[in-house]
Amino acid sequence: MSDVSQGQGWWLASDGKWYPPESSPYSFPPPRPARTNGLAIASLVLSLTVFLIGPILAIIFGVRARRQIRESGGFESGDGLALAGMIIGIVELVISLAVVGIFVALIGSGSLSKLHDQSTAIAGAPGYWTTTGPVGLPFPEGRPWGVPCQPIVFDIDDTLPGQQVILIEQAIQNARALGIDVTYSNPDNIWYPSTLYPAGQTNTSVQTIDIVPSEQWPSPVDDFGSHEHIEFGWDARVASDGRHEVLTELTATLFLHAVVGDPQSTKRSVRELIAFSQGVAGSSATGSSISSGNTATGFSRDDINAMQQMSGCTFQPAAASHLNS
Repeated sequence: MSDVSQGQGWWLASDGKWYPPESSPYSFPPPRPARTNGLAIASLVLSLTVFLIGPILAIIFGVRARRQIRESGGFESGDGLALAGMIIGIVELVISLAVVGIFVALIGSGSLSKLHDQSTAIAGAPGYWTTTGPVGLPFPEGRPWGVPCQPIVFDIDDTLPGQQVILIEQAIQNARALGIDVTYSNPDNIWYPSTLYPAGQTNTSVQTIDIVPSEQWPSPVDDFGSHEHIEFGWDARVASDGRHEVLTELTATLFLHAVVGDPQSTKRSVRELIAFSQGVAGSSATGSSISSGNTATGFSRDDINAMQQMSGCTFQPAAASHLNS
């Protein structure tokens, strides 16, 4: 204090003395800078993540952050961040729920399988598709084994029950009678190959496919038409055109627990195998014997067309004493 003013800001008190500015009863300490609310930051970050959980947490954290900021008396900031996190979170949540709804609807209608197979659809065979090899390239139409009209011989394992062997042979005989170049191993193949294969083909130029039994239970069927009672083991290589893959080997495992006592299940499984040996991996066509969950008792006309289209072969079987159509 002083009897006279010492400069700007000094003030005269009621006692007649001058006091420095910092002692003024009207002065306040400088305000502290507000800190950014942590939940507000978390809300914005989580809103930028995708699918359900992130957006939900962003909305919850945003609401709590805004309440904390209001109650802080100005010591916390970040209301804009929290609001942005909530808005973005709501938009993301709506989009996520819409995607889930569309996905469920596609599965329910079977359209997902159709979309999945657009790139492998077989030209001239609506509702039928081939598949892709290990590299992700589709099998070529007209030559899934690398050459057109590849003869196929199924080697039926002698440990299969006799009834299953008969049913497998019947399914193969039926396909052969309908113009698919397939047969199964028996003495006639060895001594009279010309009765089974087109001119110029021999036992060494045909493709052999083993059918073996399994006592295990099959894996559950997925939504893309996996085979219910039979499993394929196969390999492929990139074709010379660089745009396709061609089959190099194929084996089949028949799950006995799933087919014993149900003759049509065995035949349906073998029809799926025959179709795959011709390059046809599945179908959604009405009446097809290789569509998922079908109850057909034989190949449909469209099945035969798809196999001939894919294999590049309109086969005219020669008469053979052991074949019964």
